[in-house]
Amino acid sequence: MTSVRVPRKVAIHEQELKKHGKVYEFHMYPKAGHGFFYYDRAMYRQEQAVDGWKKVFTFFEQHLFTPATARV
Repeated sequence: MTSVRVPRKVAIHEQELKKHGKVYEFHMYPKAGHGFFYYDRAMYRQEQAVDGWKKVFTFFEQHLFTPATARV
């Protein structure tokens, strides 16, 4: 269950990220609460966790990639 506070907290974080010129993405999964990545707990949501990891790694590849870290 998504807390009413979450969008408000995201907005606060977003303001700070923008203020400092940071590149970011926010993704929310309405049916997955905090901790949905914890595969060993009842709150785990496999579909959302798999999608979340894909998004994390795609973001890293797009924004952390340098020629020195290129895969051979």
